[in-house]
Amino acid sequence: MNITRENTGEYTATLTIELTPEDFMPKVNENLEKIRKKANIPGFRPGKAPMGLVKKHYGKTTILEEVNEMAFENIYTHIQESKMKIIGRPLINIEKTPKIDDLTEDRTYTYVFDIGMVPEFDVTVAPEVEVEYKKVTLGDEAVEKEIEALRKRHASFGKSDTVIEECMITGHMQIIDPEIEHSEEDLEKNKLYRYFYVDKLNENPKLKKLFLGKKSDEIVEITTDNIEDREALQFLIPESVDMNKEGLKMSFLLSEMYTSQPAELNQEFFNQNFPGRNIETEEDFRNTLREELQQHYIRQCDDIFLHAVRKKIIETTELPLPADFVKQFLIENNKDENDEEKINDLEDRFDEYLEMIKWEYIQDKIFEKFEIKIEIEDFKEFIRDYYSEYMKQEVTDEIIDSELKHILEDKKRAENIEAQIRRKKSLQIFKEHLTLKEISFKSFEEMTEKDKDSEQEKPKKTKKKKEAEQE
Repeated sequence: MNITRENTGEYTATLTIELTPEDFMPKVNENLEKIRKKANIPGFRPGKAPMGLVKKHYGKTTILEEVNEMAFENIYTHIQESKMKIIGRPLINIEKTPKIDDLTEDRTYTYVFDIGMVPEFDVTVAPEVEVEYKKVTLGDEAVEKEIEALRKRHASFGKSDTVIEECMITGHMQIIDPEIEHSEEDLEKNKLYRYFYVDKLNENPKLKKLFLGKKSDEIVEITTDNIEDREALQFLIPESVDMNKEGLKMSFLLSEMYTSQPAELNQEFFNQNFPGRNIETEEDFRNTLREELQQHYIRQCDDIFLHAVRKKIIETTELPLPADFVKQFLIENNKDENDEEKINDLEDRFDEYLEMIKWEYIQDKIFEKFEIKIEIEDFKEFIRDYYSEYMKQEVTDEIIDSELKHILEDKKRAENIEAQIRRKKSLQIFKEHLTLKEISFKSFEEMTEKDKDSEQEKPKKTKKKKEAEQE
C-alpha cells in the first residue's frame, strides 16, 4: 500500500492511495470463505461449492467492496496519524481516480481524494477585546403588558350578534380575478377562512367602519378606496394579490363574532400560567412573572451578546479557509437529499455558511485554549438545571440517569443539548475574559430603533473609496 500527498493550493491537497493485491486479497479471500459457507449455489449443498465457483459468482463484488472500504479506512488513518486538520471529509476526485474497467484480483487499484485543510491559527479572547453588552431593563410597564397578554390568552369567549369594537370576527375572504374564469365550484374552493380581532383593522379606519355593526351572513365588499394601509392587511388579503388590477372583486362573508372577556387574576389563572407552583396571591403571581420575564430578558440579551462576540472574533481572527473546497464539500454533502432548492440556497448564501464553518473551528480553538471539554457530567447538570428551572422541582440521580440514557439514544436530541451546553460554556468564557461595555435600554424596541439609527448614521462609501478598497 502506498499513500502520497500532492499540494494543489495553499490549503488544499490530493491524497493518492494505491492498493496492491497483497493489501486486499487476504481480506477478500476471508470474506469469500464466509460467503461460501452460506452460499446457495444450484447443484451444491450450502458450504460445499468449490471456491472457484464462489469466486465466479461473488468475486468481483467482494473485491470492489473490500477495495473501497480499505481505501477510505486507510486514508482516514493516514490523516489521523499525520495529524492533519481537515475540513469535513476527503472527497473522491472522480477525474483523477482511474476508472475500473474490470475487477480482477491481480491488479493495483488507485484512488485520489481531495482534502481541504485548516491552517494553524490563534484566537484572542482577552480583556483588550471590548464587546457591547446590550442590557434591557425590566420595568413595571413590561410586566403589566405581559399580564394583559396572558389575560387575553386565557380569555373566555361569548357570541356577539353584531361586529363591535371588542370582538373577534370569523368568516371567508373571497378574491375574484377578472382575468380568470371561475366555476361556482372553483369560487367555493377558493374561499379563504379568516379570523381576526377588530383592532387589527385600526390602521384602516374606513374598512373598519364597514365591518362595525354587520351581522352574521352579511357581506362586506372591499375596494381599494377602503384600504389606507396595504401592509397592515396582509392577515386578510394575501400579499400576492395585485390590488391595482382592474375589475378585481374582494368580499368578506361574516360567519360568527365572538367577544372575549380577559381572564380574572384568580387561582385558576395562576395555576394555568404556573402549574404546580402553588401561587395563591396576586402579589406572588406578579413576583413570579417578573422573575420569569427577567430570566427571559437575560437569555435574549445573552444571545445578542454572543452574536456580537462571534462577529467581533471572526473579524479579528486570521483564519483563511479554501472557499472552493468548502463549497464543493457542502454541495457533495447535500447531494444525497436530491434537493435542488437546498443546493441553490448553498450557492446563494455561501458566505454565511463559510462564516459558520469558520466559527466552528474558532470555537473549538477557544475551548482547547481554556481546556474546556463537554463530558457526561455536563449532560447530567443540564438535566438537573432543566428540572430546577422549568419544572421547579428537585430531581433524583435515578431520574437523571434515566433521562441521560434516553438523550444518548436520540442523536438529534443529544446534539441539540450539546449545542446548549456549548452556548453556556462559551458565555461563561466571554463574560469572564472579555471587556463588556454595558449599554442599557428600556425595551427591545428601543434597542432595535437605536440599531436602525446607527445603520443610517454610517457614512456611505464613495465610488473612489470602494475602488480603493477593491484594489
